[in-house]
Amino acid sequence: MSRKYHNTTLQGDIVLDGATFEVTFKGATLIFKGGQPPVFTDCAFHADVRFSFDGPAGNTVAFIRSMRNNTRWSAMVKQMLGLA
Repeated sequence: MSRKYHNTTLQGDIVLDGATFEVTFKGATLIFKGGQPPVFTDCAFHADVRFSFDGPAGNTVAFIRSMRNNTRWSAMVKQMLGLA
């Protein structure tokens, strides 16, 4: 069952996996753990919002960072992320 948030302001730690958002995020840490991707529709993000990646998502981010820091793999990471 998907969690749905609509027409509200969310603050604090928010787990994103499998949820649908049509909200304002203010003073929030948005946590993605590697489950079903969230859906964002017409959301507002204040400048104080941060992202955190835990569990399998955190492992993936750490892996990509390690590749990016290796000059041999840097161009591949940029291409993979659509930055090249």
